[in-house]
Amino acid sequence: MNSNGTPANVGSNDGLGPCPCCGHAAAFDVATGDDEGGHFVACLNPRCGISTPLIFACGDDPKPLLRERWNRRKEADRAERRAVMFGDIVSSQVIAMRAAVVAAKLEGLDVGMQWIANTLCGPGHLPDLDEAKALGGAQALWDKETAEHEAFRAAHPAPGA
Repeated sequence: MNSNGTPANVGSNDGLGPCPCCGHAAAFDVATGDDEGGHFVACLNPRCGISTPLIFACGDDPKPLLRERWNRRKEADRAERRAVMFGDIVSSQVIAMRAAVVAAKLEGLDVGMQWIANTLCGPGHLPDLDEAKALGGAQALWDKETAEHEAFRAAHPAPGA
């Protein structure tokens, strides 16, 4: 990298898609210093600077493999962003349930239940009480919704499963 943060030995960006993080152009480059001779693709945006891992060519042209890895990153990064977002949702729900338990113990059951209701109401997930009553109560609602989710997951398995 140059002192301004841009790749030092920038080559052609032939066939490279935009950066999966910031959307800027990318280019092939060759490392210097301790990693001299290592080939990689790097984002040309000095504020971003993501790159592929180094590949040492050993006589073969590294560009086709680097191009494939770089262009595939967009899909992998999108999947990673979804996983992070899902983790954030789960974390938020667990934190809210923990706060509900604290509120219930320190301030009363009604206050604790309000935490749970607020957590479900925001995204529109409050249960239909008439439906739950008609099914037979909380356990019956749990059983029905769990079975529906399991059927959905069976019909839509996770990639690689």
